[in-house]
Amino acid sequence: MSEHQRPKKKADKRPSDIDCWVLKQFGGVDARASIIQHAEELVRSAGTRNAPVKLSEIANLLNVNPAPIYSEGSTQGALKIVNGQLRIVLRSKIKRPPPAGSVSFRRMRFTYSHELAHALFYDREHKPPIRIAPRGCYRDEESLCNCAAATFLMPEYLLRPLLDHVAEPSLDLLEELAQLFQVSVHVVAIQSRALFQPKLHDDRVYMLSCKSSGPARTSVEKPRCVLAFVSANLSRKGVRILNPNQGIERISSNNAPPSGGWSLSVNFDKLITARPNEVMTVDEMLTCPGGEMVHFIGQHIARGSFIWTSGRVEVARLPRKLEQGAD
Repeated sequence: MSEHQRPKKKADKRPSDIDCWVLKQFGGVDARASIIQHAEELVRSAGTRNAPVKLSEIANLLNVNPAPIYSEGSTQGALKIVNGQLRIVLRSKIKRPPPAGSVSFRRMRFTYSHELAHALFYDREHKPPIRIAPRGCYRDEESLCNCAAATFLMPEYLLRPLLDHVAEPSLDLLEELAQLFQVSVHVVAIQSRALFQPKLHDDRVYMLSCKSSGPARTSVEKPRCVLAFVSANLSRKGVRILNPNQGIERISSNNAPPSGGWSLSVNFDKLITARPNEVMTVDEMLTCPGGEMVHFIGQHIARGSFIWTSGRVEVARLPRKLEQGAD
């Protein structure tokens, strides 16, 4: 599973067998919250007080051989039993890690963390280790491992103090935190959104976007939303903007010509190839995939492969179901 997405379940979906096992094993009433809490406790138990987190110390706690095996395999990573030990196998054409601090290195840290999370579903005291969690829930298990992996890399107890006095997210901040924790900007966005949402101004929206082929890297490469930060006030009103990995072309601009669209979608390539930090100021009426129509006044700013969109939103129309339930 890619670091780009923490897959969502439908609200009315019954807990899967793997969810029930996690709750029985670690306690709680929500499997994701339970595994996140357990992952954070493991990082604390490893004695981690500063970023970046030393994943080898967590591996030792889980009785996983911390030294990865580099292979030219077809999958990004795997957890295997080798000579009676749990070992993490990572894909590398050069059969060694990428340069420390590089984008590839940070992505590999996520893959290592994700495979490390799979060890939670084993009896690691048994010789050799044996899987004790139920099988057959691939998507749910991958989702849980993504949650645990992001927490291993960026636990809330290390992140929260860094954001206590920061009022709003910015691309500069996300990049600084990515460097500090040695993770991708995607992971920073995912881990920081819940901490920012309660303190965002009522009408504020922020969104990180880039070109990608989706979470499984099997879809068409196109500009997609990485993550949208929407204030608690707007969220309660039903404003979503875009979900992770949705194509930005799904937002339409009501004041664009018939052949046009949202300013971000129309100008994405132009922005990416422009001078770094060049700003495009916009004022437009937008219709989002969820049906909400909003007046957006803000800006797009590009740096590297990312575009950061920020601004103020006035709700012009809510989705019909929400309008019917509104006071």
